[in-house]
Amino acid sequence: MENSIVPTGYVPQPNALTCQVCHIVVRNNWYFCPNCGKKLKNAPLSTSAWKQFQLYILSIFLPPFGLIPGMRYLFDKNGNAKLVGTICLLLTVLSSILTIWITMVLVQQINIELNHALTPLPGLQYNHGSSNTNNSMNYTNSILKSLQ
Repeated sequence: MENSIVPTGYVPQPNALTCQVCHIVVRNNWYFCPNCGKKLKNAPLSTSAWKQFQLYILSIFLPPFGLIPGMRYLFDKNGNAKLVGTICLLLTVLSSILTIWITMVLVQQINIELNHALTPLPGLQYNHGSSNTNNSMNYTNSILKSLQ
């Protein structure tokens, strides 16, 4: 450790950490080496109110995208981060279920409306599978007569 650079005002401890790239003495609470910029350890995940708001909004309005940060927070060592991750995952699952249910209801409604609209009017005579233009004209004329 003769080549180590000691920052001003820092008194090294017996088991002081050093950067693996530039061998500068670093503090335990530093996340990056001040000399070379090497990442020393991961910074803790933010559990501020604003960050929680962002994560919860993401989980509610874009359900699949809430899984990734939810899992990251859930597997963090911090208890608050685990709680945020759990809430994020629950909101994502509930929002996904709600989205699927609403989609199914809308598809059923559209199906009902299309079936109702495509049901032939009583008294119409038409020929399925015919590509003759006279038959299609007769069909159009029969629709117009029935509407009058």
